[in-house]
Amino acid sequence: MASGFSTNTPLDPSLYGLDPAALEFFKQQTGITEEDDLKQHILAVQAKAFAVALYYCIYNFVFTKLKISRHPKYQSVLQLGRDYSSALLLDVGCCFGNDARKAAADGWPVTQIISTDIRHELWDLGHVLFRSTPRSFPLSFIAGNCLDPTFLSSEPGPTSWSLPDLSSLTSLNDLRGKLTAIHASSIFHLFSAEQQASLVRAIAALLSPEPGSIAFGSHIGLPKQGIIRGKAASMIAEMYCYDPESWNKLWEDAGPFKTEAVLEELREDVYFLVYRGNQSSTESKFAAAHAVSDVRSDTSTLFTAGMPKRSSKVRSALENLGQHAKKRKFSAQADKENKVNIGVLPGSIFTELDAAHII
Repeated sequence: MASGFSTNTPLDPSLYGLDPAALEFFKQQTGITEEDDLKQHILAVQAKAFAVALYYCIYNFVFTKLKISRHPKYQSVLQLGRDYSSALLLDVGCCFGNDARKAAADGWPVTQIISTDIRHELWDLGHVLFRSTPRSFPLSFIAGNCLDPTFLSSEPGPTSWSLPDLSSLTSLNDLRGKLTAIHASSIFHLFSAEQQASLVRAIAALLSPEPGSIAFGSHIGLPKQGIIRGKAASMIAEMYCYDPESWNKLWEDAGPFKTEAVLEELREDVYFLVYRGNQSSTESKFAAAHAVSDVRSDTSTLFTAGMPKRSSKVRSALENLGQHAKKRKFSAQADKENKVNIGVLPGSIFTELDAAHII
């Protein structure tokens, strides 16, 4: 994905805005209770971060969105942290670490969370943003490129049953087969089709074979896989996006996995994939990809791909969502050149996600 940002790109404070949940979270985490003071603090950190990384998520304040807690499986994930004393949570592409901090604030043991991003400077600025230190917030962070096989490999490798010392991790490969939950949002669509497939295999290999282990998150998708091109502010983007069927196949190819998929349109010509995968109590290896996809105004049920037949609860939830979409009269038409205006994605998709109670 190419970016038109430069060091001379001016930031736009008018894009700032915290929803009620994020406002309360940032007040609690920073200790700054006055909204104007909090805004100025966040703007100051944003400026420092944008000087380090010309990322759209920084420019458009996506880092202030609580993606993890908006996911339909979030409460189930938190329950895993309560049920298993050695449960480990990994947040991939963490940026400042707000999603990991949200999970910790909601009860997942902070010493059993690992965050990773390619830029260590952003994690350090996360301490500035949340006014913490490595001592006051002892979460394990490891910097690395998730496409580098020496850091995260998609190839089979040795698996040790013993839990690693998180403070001495040198790569995510040390966590192969040990993770209870993996959160990865707004990262897959940054890569090519081949790189996404490789990353799916690598993340699948990190999951523990224990029942209930889960991979979940969200990213941009299309009703029919292909490339979308768009422009937002000064950013020019080209992304390869999967549809539910092809996304399911990625996970099936990664191992003996079962998948679930549904596509929801959040705005005209804007789609978002939300996925999940968890270990089945009746199968030693189970993972699912849960995707957001095609909600059409002329259908009463959602398209489902690989939906387990035994899960009537899931099917019923999807049918209800389809009826809701019909009442809302969403449109799901893309233009003939398969181009999509992605300018609204970071600011609006996550606020819409709450309405899709899929699982």
